[in-house]
Amino acid sequence: MGGWHIKKKTKGDICMNSALLAEYLDSLERHGIPGCECVIYHNHKRVFHHLAGYGDAEKSKPLAGDHTFWIYSMSKVITCTAVMQLVEKGSIGLDDPVADYLPEYGSLKVKHGSVVKQAQNPMTIRHLLSMQSGLNYNIEAPSIQKVLKDTNKQATTRQIIKALADEPLDFEPGTHYQYSLSHDVLGAVIEEVTGQRFGEYLDEHIFKPLGMKNTGFGLTPE
Repeated sequence: MGGWHIKKKTKGDICMNSALLAEYLDSLERHGIPGCECVIYHNHKRVFHHLAGYGDAEKSKPLAGDHTFWIYSMSKVITCTAVMQLVEKGSIGLDDPVADYLPEYGSLKVKHGSVVKQAQNPMTIRHLLSMQSGLNYNIEAPSIQKVLKDTNKQATTRQIIKALADEPLDFEPGTHYQYSLSHDVLGAVIEEVTGQRFGEYLDEHIFKPLGMKNTGFGLTPE
């Protein structure tokens, strides 16, 4: 971060050059990022907060502390937190086969060049968490597109993830890393284990306890 650094002073304390960090954040506008907000907490106390730039691409509205942001794949961190909550409760095991919760993942196939063969390794919860499942990030996969068409784009998490199981894996689970739809599959596992919709579980067990009252999967008029 352009020379920004944090170093330990004494046990439990930090020394941070906040001026350098603020300078870096202010510079992002010149590189095509309209605005950004950075907040740093240490030992549950806010030690840094800086707003820079604008809240719109036209640069007509200065960024304020009440803007709403799309968090995109930061939702993956939240998904993994939900899974680990259920691991702590004993509801999920890290090395449990995914098929224990989603039966359609018990008969997976793997690409071997131009040939598709039966998978030799079971896909586990740990593989999903670590992106070693063999899945890819092809949201245009035929199975996904078919279920979206059949449901007029109203397919549930469970329906989409069930359809995804028809797609052959890119490699045997546990043998490689690949950024993928692994955490989307975890969302379906959470639904099966808890009996709640994925968003409902997150709201009850993560968002509300943390006071994240404006976090969710869709924008409301409010």
